[in-house]
Amino acid sequence: MSEDLTKEERGKILAEMMRLDQEAGLYDEPIDNSLIKEKLKDSNYYKFAGIAPDGFVLVPHEVIDILDDFEEWKDFKYRKLEWIEEKSKQVLRVK
Repeated sequence: MSEDLTKEERGKILAEMMRLDQEAGLYDEPIDNSLIKEKLKDSNYYKFAGIAPDGFVLVPHEVIDILDDFEEWKDFKYRKLEWIEEKSKQVLRVK
């Protein structure tokens, strides 16, 4: 069923489910729809969250290949995990 829905439709359904949960008192804070949109936009990146053992970071091999460029390597050297997350999202984003 989810294969037949567009990202927008899935986002609307998810937002409605979360709104109903909030009305039922399951959430203490209001829901930020921008976070839902970000999760949907980067869904291929976030599907890997929590799989790596403690102390390890999963990185797509395409991101490792980017480090061949010296300027990218320098940027990585100073930004570390922020750089890895940014580049991984770019590589894994579905267009």
